[in-house]
This record gives sequence, structure tokens and C-alpha cells, in this order.
Amino acid sequence: MSQERQQGAPSHIRLLSDTGDGRPYRAPGLAMRKATKQEKAANLYVQLAAGFWTKGWVAHLSGSAIAIYLVLLHEQMGEENKSVWIAPRMGQERFDLSDETRRKGLKELVDQNLAAVRKRPLHQGLFNEAYRTRNVYDLTPRGFDLYEYGHGPGF
Repeated sequence: MSQERQQGAPSHIRLLSDTGDGRPYRAPGLAMRKATKQEKAANLYVQLAAGFWTKGWVAHLSGSAIAIYLVLLHEQMGEENKSVWIAPRMGQERFDLSDETRRKGLKELVDQNLAAVRKRPLHQGLFNEAYRTRNVYDLTPRGFDLYEYGHGPGF
């Protein structure tokens, strides 16, 4: 927000982009509808289900779980069925999350049935006999709306 003051007149207030680049503010929905692929990446936003607020999840999930949930939503880039892997280094560099926060949040989301974890094989060289996997996470569609905190399959 910028404010221009003029003596003897009301201040003029301009809403600015929350990216901090000084451009005028545009509502995210409008920005996404009329955007190129690059602009969509710059204007990506996530939306939490109403149940996050109305069914008590906001009061009971730890800060770690909420942070990781938002990261998983962001990494899905609007594709609801996209599996996500969060590398420890990416969590640290991109989202300023410690490895402990990442692990704790992911475990809590899985324990509460808000996310599911599965193993995905890593593709190795043709003659490499070592078989490695990584954990990928799938958010439970409408997980917050399916049941109230404390009254669902995770309890």
C-alpha cells in the first residue's frame, strides 16, 4: 500500500502487489484468469477448505503441520491429484523450514489422514543395482471437510 498525503485534502491510498515489486494490486483470481504460464506461476495462490476453519483444524494442528500443508498445496501448482516430494534442501532454501519442521509436519498430516505417503522409485542408471525410493505425498481431497477434528478415521 502506498499513501500520498496532500495538505488540506484526504490522503490518496493505492493498493500495491503483495510481491513487493511496486506494481498495482490485482485480485489473485483475476490475475490467474488472464495470465500467461509465467504470470500464473508468479500469481499462484492456494485456498484452504472451509473445514480448516469451521471444523476446528486451525486450533488443533501444529504450526509445522499447517506450514507443510501450505507448502504441499503450493507445490501441487493447482493440480489436485499431483504427488509432491519436498527435498530437505528445498524446504530449507525455498520455504525456510528446518528439516525437523518438515518431518514433524509431514508425519502429523499423515497421522491425521490429511495426506498419504507412498514410495516412488528413483530412476537409476542402467547397471546400477542399488534400488532407491523417496517418499511422495498426496493430500487428501477435501480432508478438512470430511470430518471434524477429533471425530474421524485418524483418531
